[in-house]
Amino acid sequence: MKKLFTGILFVIISFYGFTQNGLKTTLPQPLSLKDQEQLLSLPDLVMPDSYKNKSIPYKVDHSESEHFRDMFAQSGMSCGQASSTGICFTYEMNAARNLEANVNAHLYPTGFVYNWDAGDWGSSGVSYYHTLEVLRTVGTPNQEEYGGTIDAGGNYRWMTGYDLYYSAMHNRISHAYKIDVGDAEGLQIMKNWINDHLTGDDDGGCAIFYSTVPSPNGVLPAGTEEGGKKVITTLTASTSHSMAILGYNDSIRYDYNGDGQYTNDLDITGDGQVTMADWEIGGIKMCNTYSGGPAWADGGFCYIMYKALATGAFWHDVVHVMTVNPTYEPQLTAKVNITYTNRKRIKVYAGIATNTSATMPEYVINLNVFDYQGGDRYMTGGDTEADKTIEFGLDLTPLLNLISPGQEAKYFIQVYENDADGWGSGTLNSFSLINYSSGTPVETVCSDPAQTIPQNGIATLSIVSSETYDPVNITTDALSSGAIMSPFSQQLMAEGGTMPYTWNFNMDFDITESTTSFPTGGTTLSGSGFFAVPLGFTFSYYGQEYNTIYVSSKGLVVFENGFADSFPYYNSHAATIFMHTKYIDHAGYKRS
Repeated sequence: MKKLFTGILFVIISFYGFTQNGLKTTLPQPLSLKDQEQLLSLPDLVMPDSYKNKSIPYKVDHSESEHFRDMFAQSGMSCGQASSTGICFTYEMNAARNLEANVNAHLYPTGFVYNWDAGDWGSSGVSYYHTLEVLRTVGTPNQEEYGGTIDAGGNYRWMTGYDLYYSAMHNRISHAYKIDVGDAEGLQIMKNWINDHLTGDDDGGCAIFYSTVPSPNGVLPAGTEEGGKKVITTLTASTSHSMAILGYNDSIRYDYNGDGQYTNDLDITGDGQVTMADWEIGGIKMCNTYSGGPAWADGGFCYIMYKALATGAFWHDVVHVMTVNPTYEPQLTAKVNITYTNRKRIKVYAGIATNTSATMPEYVINLNVFDYQGGDRYMTGGDTEADKTIEFGLDLTPLLNLISPGQEAKYFIQVYENDADGWGSGTLNSFSLINYSSGTPVETVCSDPAQTIPQNGIATLSIVSSETYDPVNITTDALSSGAIMSPFSQQLMAEGGTMPYTWNFNMDFDITESTTSFPTGGTTLSGSGFFAVPLGFTFSYYGQEYNTIYVSSKGLVVFENGFADSFPYYNSHAATIFMHTKYIDHAGYKRS
């Protein structure tokens, strides 16, 4: 069992090697590929058995909550960030901290999470899968700190200033989950989440989803629940637009078959069975930041009938939800200063080596910020000399899981350049460690001079230091004996660190390289670059059974045909598909 230092799930990722413009680079070893897959894939939200027959209110509407912000119009193509961060994250964090969403310090901007991956011209859509990773690993400043509006400074801006990044580290999600709401069982899970987070909370949760850009096509009948309010009775799934769900109402109704009745027990589809696709009663309440925000539908809000959910309203029939960590405190951070002329050509890694003579880290934290992004621009997005330089902070707390308190280790900041055109130049100016574990920040400054970022090479600054911290210690000495062939569980107890604790299994394994020829007996999948290879047996991988794998000549194995089809903004932001899809990788399959 691996001990995690805080309640924040973390990712320490690297690849075994990649080639960039002829430079062969061997990167540090990751924790394990299976660990990565387990941490990155969004799991299903599971409803506790105690909730399966629980009575819940017939309606919940978080738009009436003091924690819910006023509706707003999104900036440009940032629908995924408006729904995930501007609406859902803002509500969830305010509910967790019991704050009113009536001042900028209690609101969260869309620009910070959007601008990392908004494309060369700052106008591309960005998948909220990417945003969830930013919220989990980096966080976000509040709207007051960001400049007072959702998009202060425009879509090119990258925020500068260590204190702002340090503040952002406190505003994070801890987990994200998916719920399949295409049937009544999944709908019930979502309704319970909306009601009380499946934990008995006084405040429930929100959800986000992808679909087409909707237009209300109906009005709830006069004399019925919410009569006169706009409603969407049918919707076609796609990844065109992201929106948020903030409530439900089991009593709204719409007469689909025109028989003058509102029923949930008649087969109106004619398929010989009664399912949610036949329901004329009940729906969700959602909000839309597109088309003028508050000017859309009823002040930005609208209902969608449950029947529409059962007939393909949402992309893959799924919604996504998040849990926040309102009390998170980083223990160890890095303050970094870089001057560079073309931010799209560099990537930043933070890492650690227990061998203090090492010239490369043994483990790295691989974030989806400062990751060959942001277009061919100066570091903060502007065009002045000052815009070439950026100062930022990174949370290094996950690295403390790899050492004992006070153990001497070597900490690294590295800048990788991938610049075939020779358009970029600059320096890694400075790096320091800041330890907050005692309550008073203690800064250790790297004594090395600024390092020129070499052409298609690596600039490195490092610090040898003995960092103290309060570790998590499992206090359960032994597990009880369970009955053979019967379910068994035991609560593990721990002390130290910062609660709530999060546990995951250490699933490291050995890797054996082979030069075996690529299989030719499989079936080529048209246009995909993959071959379908029947196994001839059933293979269990993370709780699901497979008898066919799909293999790419680039070294990628996936478990479903068309794994990238229609993924939100996959063509522009390929990395997001790898965050949320089961796969086995070796030797640097191209992710972006």
